[in-house]
Amino acid sequence: MNSEIINIYNVCKHIADNKHSTEVNDLLIEELSELIKAVIKLERWNNEETTLRYNIDEIYNNLYEELGDVIIMILQFIYKNEINYNELIEKISAKLIRYYETI
Repeated sequence: MNSEIINIYNVCKHIADNKHSTEVNDLLIEELSELIKAVIKLERWNNEETTLRYNIDEIYNNLYEELGDVIIMILQFIYKNEINYNELIEKISAKLIRYYETI
């Protein structure tokens, strides 16, 4: 693992140590809803909706910000709720194999 990944994990772990699991869970839900809004704006842009009041740079800036927030909260969620990382990776791998087999 490179040092940036280790630092991200350690920082997220430290932040989560200072929160109750309910707070982490609630914040994850909130950040997921913000990501949904950012994705909807991108979809509206892609559909050339004329009432959209954002330019593509603003849309991508918002999308990156919300993706970052969600990833940070997912890392805290995994740690705070004692999610077994190896089991999670096994599930992800199995899903990726199934998705790959469908293409």
